[in-house]
Amino acid sequence: MNRLIGALVLVLIGLIGAGLFLTGITQSRVDQGRLYCQNHLRILSQFAAMHENAPAGENPVRAPNVIPPGTVPHAVLSPEQRLAWTVPALLTMDQRTQDTAAIFAAVDLNQPWSAEHNLPPARTRILNLICPGNPTQNATQDFQWTQYVGITGIGADSANLGLGPPVPPNAGCWRYDGATPFSAITDGLSSTMLFAETTQQLGPWLAGGTPTLRGLLVTENAPPFLGGISSSSQFGGNHPGGGNCAFADGSVRWLQSSIDGSVLRGLVTIAGDTHDPIPGE
Repeated sequence: MNRLIGALVLVLIGLIGAGLFLTGITQSRVDQGRLYCQNHLRILSQFAAMHENAPAGENPVRAPNVIPPGTVPHAVLSPEQRLAWTVPALLTMDQRTQDTAAIFAAVDLNQPWSAEHNLPPARTRILNLICPGNPTQNATQDFQWTQYVGITGIGADSANLGLGPPVPPNAGCWRYDGATPFSAITDGLSSTMLFAETTQQLGPWLAGGTPTLRGLLVTENAPPFLGGISSSSQFGGNHPGGGNCAFADGSVRWLQSSIDGSVLRGLVTIAGDTHDPIPGE
């Protein structure tokens, strides 16, 4: 009997050990997915923080000072028909991982994103625009999408806001029709959100409009602001407990799904006279 009890104890210890081992592997994969996702957002932030060209004969200014327009400028096309900020961003991605410069060369910048000439690039999966922790894929193959979107402020129409003066309190970093100089971000670069990850309403990676630019919806029936994996929240949804977000100073930080709504509203605007600290800082 004692031998039987001893054997059962050993089996139980083995099962517990195996469970802890598998739990450790799972947690490691979750942590790795979050880190890779943060790296993708850092690369995108390097593109967004453009450098101003110095006068001829002088060294270029190294300090980033402007966020580019959210769509490729076009005199006739609506923002939804235009190419998105993601297209010029191809040139700043890691060419060792994917030859995105060649994909950029295949895009006709003078045509709508849905033009026949631009469909082959639209069907190409851009690795830097997919979250490694939850790499979803469009089953129809009509186009590939992005899981990272630029933040336009508060409201569905915030990408149409100008910069004043004064700067509208709902305005965010990205606008359809113009660049946003850092001087307009009076709330501070380190407390103003530039990009967020999402799993909701995913659309073509090279399309202007809501597939690549989003404002935070604060209406009564709006979905929750930020959620964990498989949530129906506006942002997040790729990792348990929250989501990665990039800020105008180039940093990438983890925000928990329990973040206070008033704090998040302050983080998505550039001049809302809000300097809410980011939780944990």
